Amino acid sequence: MNVPNPTNKDSNMAIFDFTENLQTSIDAMDSEHRFLFDAINHSYELIRTDKHQAYTYFDTVILNYVEKHLTHEENIMRKNNYPDFEQHLKAHTLFRKVVMELVPAVQAGDPKAFMEVYAISMGWLIGHIEKVDKKYGKWYAEQNLTAKINAEESASSL
Repeated sequence: MNVPNPTNKDSNMAIFDFTENLQTSIDAMDSEHRFLFDAINHSYELIRTDKHQAYTYFDTVILNYVEKHLTHEENIMRKNNYPDFEQHLKAHTLFRKVVMELVPAVQAGDPKAFMEVYAISMGWLIGHIEKVDKKYGKWYAEQNLTAKINAEESASSL
C-alpha cells in the first residue's frame, strides 16, 4: 500500500491544528504530537474520499505510531524519574484499551466504529496533551531537565 504522508499540507485543510499552547517543550514529544494531529487529520480526509484506504491507514499507520509514541513518552518519563509517571501510565493504558476494543470493527470496515475511534482519539489527544502532558513539560523545566532531554532525544534520533 502506498502510505499517504500526513505532513503534506498542500492538499487539504486541517480539522485540528497542533498549536503552540499544546507544546510541552520536549521537542521529540511535540514533533510526535504534531505528526499524530496530521495523521488523524489525514485519516479524516481519507474517510471522505476513500473509506477503505482510511481504515487501512488507521490500522497500519496511526495505531502503530500511537503505540510507539506512548512507549517513547513513557520511557522518557521513567528515565527522568517523573513523579506522576504511574498516573500518566494509567491514562495511556486506559486509552489503549478503549481504542483496541474498537479496532476489530474498524478493521472490518465499520464506518461508525471508525468515526467513534476518530472522535475518541482526537478528543483524547487534545485533552491529554493540554491537561496531562504539559505537566511533565513544566516539571522537566522546573528540574532543569528540558535541555538535557532534548539533547538526548536529538542525539538518539540521528
